[in-house]
Amino acid sequence: ASGKMDGRICIDPFQYDWDYAPGSLLVAEAGGVVANIGSSDYDYKNHEFIVANSTIHRELKNLIDQFSHEI
Repeated sequence: ASGKMDGRICIDPFQYDWDYAPGSLLVAEAGGVVANIGSSDYDYKNHEFIVANSTIHRELKNLIDQFSHEI
């Protein structure tokens, strides 16, 4: 919401649900997009997600789709 970060890809199996749920709500309320990788929805129990504004979210999702076979 402060505009200090354009987007983030998070793949972190070692955190807890409560580490991400509050921030994802703040981003969504500010008009950002939070969705799990490979989905258009967000499940706070899945710690693989993209958070960004709608334009950058789409670009990050496309990059993940393009290069996911190399990971």
